[in-house]
Amino acid sequence: MRKASAKSSLHTQPQEQPMFTTYDLRNFLEGLAILFAIGYWGTMLLLLWFLVRFAYKKPKQNAGKILSGSLTAAVILILFVWIIPKQFGPSKEEIQAQEEWDRKYKEAEAVFNEQCKTAGEKIYRTVGNVEGIMLLKVVPESTVSADTKTRDPMWDNAALQTSEGVNFIARFLGFFGGGKYRYVDVLQPNHSDIVRYSGKDFPLNQALNPRHPARYAVTFENNVDPKLRRHWVAGATIQIIDRQTDEVIAEKTTYAFEKGLGGTGGARMPWAFAISCENKEIFPSKLPTFVTSVLKPYQPEQETQNVKH
Repeated sequence: MRKASAKSSLHTQPQEQPMFTTYDLRNFLEGLAILFAIGYWGTMLLLLWFLVRFAYKKPKQNAGKILSGSLTAAVILILFVWIIPKQFGPSKEEIQAQEEWDRKYKEAEAVFNEQCKTAGEKIYRTVGNVEGIMLLKVVPESTVSADTKTRDPMWDNAALQTSEGVNFIARFLGFFGGGKYRYVDVLQPNHSDIVRYSGKDFPLNQALNPRHPARYAVTFENNVDPKLRRHWVAGATIQIIDRQTDEVIAEKTTYAFEKGLGGTGGARMPWAFAISCENKEIFPSKLPTFVTSVLKPYQPEQETQNVKH
């Protein structure tokens, strides 16, 4: 039997550019509001300056202009400072509601940032030319709609947002832009039987208890701590294990934050807009991408000696 190529290293992932999210849009709109306010008050002050300058240009020759200019300036001041803001500005209740939301957001953001201090990847060893992997667990098929899931602060899959059921398995076979292993072994709930999945189309091929199960296994744990979820913060940990040595060769801890705090205005699906600690959107390929960065799928065109796993 040929031995798999392995490399020991502390792996550093390349930094990706943060993607434009709905919260970037919100910040952009808030910036526009600030610019509008500056323009509003700037226009008012400029207009007052012109009026006063005009009224006092020749005060000794036309005292009436002084009174007229002063009254006009006073009217404009009242209009801009009191009448317009009162008619078109936010109400007291709206201001209080916004202040309360801001308080909750700052509290939630602080919780998220604290959790992110423990997030990250630890890759102790990578393995090349791996033909297949074992999944110690599979994200179960949901019985509720996507809309219902993403509105639930306790949604198990919120941090990873992976595919479910057979689609979760298929991602590691190259479906949906996932990994490209030749087969995926799945440990069954009885912790004894193994089903091997393979194929390039649905339905996938299945074989019970293969003679040589995959050496490297993948598992994950979702963090559904209610203390975090009340702030719309979710977490998950992924581990990759060498079953032959019972060694954890890589692990990843990640957190997600729904910056809208569960807001559903405009048919919004809250968890769908969550961001990770790297301020990036969360994609279903996140888990398979990490796995393939550690367990490199078999490349038949490579002229290296490899072993089937």
